[in-house]
Amino acid sequence: MTDPALLHKLQDEQYLYRLSSTFAWDEAIQFCNRSILGIQQAADAAASVTNSNEAGEEYFDEYLDSHFHSNHNATKISVRQWITYVYKQIAFSDQWGNTPLHSASFCKPPVDMIVALFRLARALRRFSLRAIDCSLNSSDKNNNSDSVDSDNTIYNATNLIIWAATCKDGSTPFLVASSTGASTEVLHCYLDEIQYY
Repeated sequence: MTDPALLHKLQDEQYLYRLSSTFAWDEAIQFCNRSILGIQQAADAAASVTNSNEAGEEYFDEYLDSHFHSNHNATKISVRQWITYVYKQIAFSDQWGNTPLHSASFCKPPVDMIVALFRLARALRRFSLRAIDCSLNSSDKNNNSDSVDSDNTIYNATNLIIWAATCKDGSTPFLVASSTGASTEVLHCYLDEIQYY
């Protein structure tokens, strides 16, 4: 279940970008952590129903959460919806092609901010891969345009490597961080993440 305030933030595709470009580190880190937790909880809830009912595609049914929760003040978000919202947040780019990671890197961020963005991107990739696996194994195919858009977003999320994104002048977030005086801890964090891939 997702509270209405978080849902409003998720639906604002520029929210994470604005936080990371205005030194709102604590709020941005909290948003990343809450997003990871939200995807995890939706996936766990869906998996428990899938395992008990062998429901296949029901794992990613948009209305799946309605079977488990009775809190009427909170909003139910499926795994696919979480992936779509989070992907649009982390992959958002401004008119110059700067992503939230670029924008944070311009502002000499604390290492916790960069770690939070990397963790969010990793979680997004992991759960997107699980969503694709489930879709491929499902015999029930829904080919409406919303499903196709969701599938495209999920596919794009599996290939998301945020540290490799380039803005219009060709700069990667690592180049931005190293050329604007980011701390050595931040630069080491980038190098560790690059090595991970």
